Amino acid sequence: MKTRVGYIQYSATDRYTPKSTAEDAESRTAILKYLRSKGAEFTENPDGTVDIDGDVDLSALKLKKLPFQFGKVTGYFYCSSNRLTSLQGAPESVGRDFWCANNLLTSLQGAPKSVGGSFYCSNNRLTSLQGAPKSVDGAFGCSGNLDLDPAEVEAYLKKLGKGV
Repeated sequence: MKTRVGYIQYSATDRYTPKSTAEDAESRTAILKYLRSKGAEFTENPDGTVDIDGDVDLSALKLKKLPFQFGKVTGYFYCSSNRLTSLQGAPESVGRDFWCANNLLTSLQGAPKSVGGSFYCSNNRLTSLQGAPKSVDGAFGCSGNLDLDPAEVEAYLKKLGKGV
């Protein structure tokens, strides 16, 4: 069953953060139930991924990891200002912006392969851009990552066809 939503946001009262691996299934169930209650249009794929037709905002929920593996998100995907150490579970593609700023990321492994808008990974602990998207249609922001080599950033921006 599919229903339509333009914006999916998890607020402090709606969030469910798993306490252990055993609770991952409950987390997925709780979040999908919440999505349904907000009228989200989503598809659970046979491979276990979940496609979202709309926007997803998981910002500032103190998440240590993303709750499940997203597939494609047609709108934006925000997971900034959490405690993420990995982007495992991030969508394969995002139609608009992808924000993962202000986390504890040391790598971009698991980041979307393509982003239709801007990509922001500022203020993390990145040591390289390995795993960064293959295509970003908008801006690319990675300031505040003190261990990131500026030459690597410049090379990546050139690869994307962006000015430095």
